[in-house]
Amino acid sequence: MITHPDGTEEFVHYKHDPRDPNSISEDNVYVVYEDRDGIMWFGTYRNGLNRFDPETGINIAPPKSPITRFKGNNWLPDYSSDGKYLAYVTGKRNLPRNLLIIHNLETGEERELSTNIHKIQKHIWSPDCSSILFRGEDENYNAGIYQIDIQTGTVRTLVPKYSDSRSLQVMQWSDDGKSFYMIRGFKSTKTLQIVIREIESGTEKLQNKDMHCLNLFLGV
Repeated sequence: MITHPDGTEEFVHYKHDPRDPNSISEDNVYVVYEDRDGIMWFGTYRNGLNRFDPETGINIAPPKSPITRFKGNNWLPDYSSDGKYLAYVTGKRNLPRNLLIIHNLETGEERELSTNIHKIQKHIWSPDCSSILFRGEDENYNAGIYQIDIQTGTVRTLVPKYSDSRSLQVMQWSDDGKSFYMIRGFKSTKTLQIVIREIESGTEKLQNKDMHCLNLFLGV
């Protein structure tokens, strides 16, 4: 619903029109925000962020994807902190989602890094942008946490496979890149722990006492 300066109100439906480059990029809108200038921002499911003028019905800044390959089969985009690279996961149609693509935003070149992991879930750039931390699952949904060097493609296991995939989640790197934070859950007690793990030594330090957790997290 739009309220005009004269106080009148009306319902307006905006839909994607493949023939109109100024239309909204898709109909599946997940987030809507109106800024102080009355401009509407629409966050869509798969086709980016739209900056929309409700008065003219024109998409001021249609999203432009730097990725042109495997459209509809790409997941989990994440930009490096230096702004030079975009990492994303592709499954190439019906294949497992185990290819990590490094897209150079300056040259447009892409490198495919095969992880030999059945499915890559969340992944996070290291602070120095030399490697990526990711959570991966095997065919039986057992999850582990891994690190991949973006230059060599070498994959290193940091946390071995865990029997309950929904009970192990990677959260964030430490600022110095020497450790990372993760969540480990326990179905038997319905509790979870926040842990910081050193990459080189593998030692862990509990950051909280056991907390009773949401059933949604543990899947129970």
